[in-house]
Amino acid sequence: MNHPAHEHSNSDHAHDRHDPKHPYWKRAHHDWKFRIAVCLMLIGMVVYVLTLDLSIQPAQPQSPESKQAAPS
Repeated sequence: MNHPAHEHSNSDHAHDRHDPKHPYWKRAHHDWKFRIAVCLMLIGMVVYVLTLDLSIQPAQPQSPESKQAAPS
């Protein structure tokens, strides 16, 4: 009866996210802000690639012949 039934000081629970033994960069992947940042970066990269480097093509200038052929 000298020992407590449940000790918290030496417990290694998986739900203990803020373990001071490990630096933040080793447990950052559990943080919701890190996951949001990674998702936004991946979305940005996909948009960049799918839009051909975010290039905006200028409209083709009309030739003088096509302007004269258009009905007024």
